[in-house]
Amino acid sequence: MCDILSTGPVLWYETGMIPVRPVMLFLAAQLLWLPLARADEDTVLPDAEPVSEQTVQRPADILAAESRVLLSACILQGSCPDEQTPIEAAKLASRALGLEDGHVEARLQLAIALSMQARDMPLSEAREGRYAERMRALAEGVLEDDPDNAWAHGFMAVWHVEVRRRGGVFGAAFMGASLNAAEKHFEAITRTAPDNLILKWQYARALAGLDAERFDDEIKLILTDILDRTPKDDLEICAQERATLVLQNLGRKDYASVEQLASRLM
Repeated sequence: MCDILSTGPVLWYETGMIPVRPVMLFLAAQLLWLPLARADEDTVLPDAEPVSEQTVQRPADILAAESRVLLSACILQGSCPDEQTPIEAAKLASRALGLEDGHVEARLQLAIALSMQARDMPLSEAREGRYAERMRALAEGVLEDDPDNAWAHGFMAVWHVEVRRRGGVFGAAFMGASLNAAEKHFEAITRTAPDNLILKWQYARALAGLDAERFDDEIKLILTDILDRTPKDDLEICAQERATLVLQNLGRKDYASVEQLASRLM
């Protein structure tokens, strides 16, 4: 159900705003195609026009949900099956935004997909593609519309830490990333979504990847809190399993190994 290790860091998983399982997408597809089935069964009026692929628009929330399913599967198995998966997820989210430019779920899923694309990129390539800026714009745009959106706060908390880790002090300063900002976003998570294990795990993982020794106490506190709570779904079960692994390594005080491990976990 849950593979522990992945091939590299990733900023985020799912937004959780549309609880989706594959069966729900199947049912949604059936509902979308139901008018076509009825057209075959009923008498077609003389002035009825044939239904083309262009006239059957899938709503933005279905496209965003499909994007989320692809990305969540990557998290559950610990890595994406191939480099095309996050690209396809980004395309689905972009199509959703083409239908509804302010769609919250689509904006967050696009940010997640971009983070997955950038995780194995050389820093120069990520900079050239302005991945960090694009991710930030998407998540901060959600917060402008919904200041208490815990998933956007969670994304930004990890964004600040990851930019600091990959870019160093000067790179973070250039990008406007700071650990103080990350902490404020995490405080918003604890206020608005105290039972969300996914958001807490991601922040703890990011801190462990940055400097496990410096943040030892804080990481342990967050991970212990995760293990003390009841998981609500498979992703939260994965969060607990990975939290246990990091805690075990922290207990040995081998901080270099903890940082390497955290950078491989999703």
